[in-house]
Amino acid sequence: VSVWCGTYNVNGKKEQALALSHWLKQGWASDAPQLFCVSLQEMIDLSPQNVAKASVMEGTSGAALRDWQGLFARAFGYVAAARPGCFGAGGPPRLVGGEHMVGVALLVFARDDGVFPQDAQAARIPTGAVGGRLGNKGGVAMSFRLADSSGCVV
Repeated sequence: VSVWCGTYNVNGKKEQALALSHWLKQGWASDAPQLFCVSLQEMIDLSPQNVAKASVMEGTSGAALRDWQGLFARAFGYVAAARPGCFGAGGPPRLVGGEHMVGVALLVFARDDGVFPQDAQAARIPTGAVGGRLGNKGGVAMSFRLADSSGCVV
């Protein structure tokens, strides 16, 4: 199984799907990797108000995660157009799952050409201020089963 991993500090801004497609094409030439694991940092403005709000309510960072999911779906479409056949018969990668915590996020996408990750589970552990309740520190992870193997991305 080939895996592409990338991390991106977006500084509270949205990126264009076309620019993301150029980033996603780095490190491979013809056959795309089976899995794409994307980590985002600072996907929302990290003002004290936003950190507190996102730690208590899902709205701000959850909405940002959904926006980024859509951007990456469009970006994979651009990759497929630039490199016809690179994703095999299954078409562009589909979202396996994602998790977010305040300004950080993890998205896992997979090709759907035979073996697709199953039993995906995501988790987040806030370790920030106020006794660990604020999500300004901590981590996000996703585990899954792929055929007879298991994987975890943190």
